[in-house]
Amino acid sequence: MMTTLLSQKIKRRIARTKYRLTNTLNRYVDEQLPLLEFQFSKESSKWKNLKNKYLGQRCFIIGNGPSLKSQDLTVLKNEVTFVSNWFALHKDYETISPTYHCICAHEIFGGWIDDIKFDPKLYALLREKSKNTTKVFPFFFKSGLDEQEIFPKEELSYVSYGPLVQEIHRLKSMNLDIASQRLLHGHTIITSFCLPIAFYLGFKDIYLLGCDCDYGIQRAGDDRDYFYDTTQHTSEAPDFEWLQKSWAEGGPMIQAYAIARQAFESQGRRVFNATAGGKLEVFERANFEALF
Repeated sequence: MMTTLLSQKIKRRIARTKYRLTNTLNRYVDEQLPLLEFQFSKESSKWKNLKNKYLGQRCFIIGNGPSLKSQDLTVLKNEVTFVSNWFALHKDYETISPTYHCICAHEIFGGWIDDIKFDPKLYALLREKSKNTTKVFPFFFKSGLDEQEIFPKEELSYVSYGPLVQEIHRLKSMNLDIASQRLLHGHTIITSFCLPIAFYLGFKDIYLLGCDCDYGIQRAGDDRDYFYDTTQHTSEAPDFEWLQKSWAEGGPMIQAYAIARQAFESQGRRVFNATAGGKLEVFERANFEALF
């Protein structure tokens, strides 16, 4: 009897050890190996050469909220600007000629897959409008994009970001060394990509536009509010339940913004919210028109 119990105990211990080792190995393969590949890549070197390129200057980070319909963005044509995802639908895209166009939504690439299926409508818009814009994508998709050669390589840059990404609000911190760290998930591309890149490039004053933090939806079937009609948006979007949880008052997205504010202000940087209205109150408000 004692021998049987001891044998079972040893088997359980071996099983637990095997489980932990397997999980550790899987995390290393999924997270650490891609990061090491990025750190030794030309993409990391490109960012290192750009560190503090805009030291002490200002920039504008533009979301896709409905408030953009009430703001004249053409005044940004001589400013350093970051845009995201479907901003290529904006009528003034070519006038503004964004400096950086960031896309981290895996849905636009067809999901976290190696055989990329980049959204054909957005692809056509980017090829037509963004020839002078650096497009920043997750490093996870680099090999697939290289293989398909769908964008000129000189227009592309990559940051370390991929599946199983950790969340800013859970770690209570941000990764801001984009040349050597894996970026974290902030439940919006503004904190996931744009703010870390702006920090690394040295900007002192960062102004947010179109960051309404409000899709204007109350039920699962409601249309979501952007500056464009939702029928123009052809890639998949997060479901209602995810948005309701992530974008709630005090939820993961707002927590990520608050962590970003602390990180920036601790280094003498400032983030201002120049959005016309909206629900984002983490940052000091700025009058967009008065900036010009």
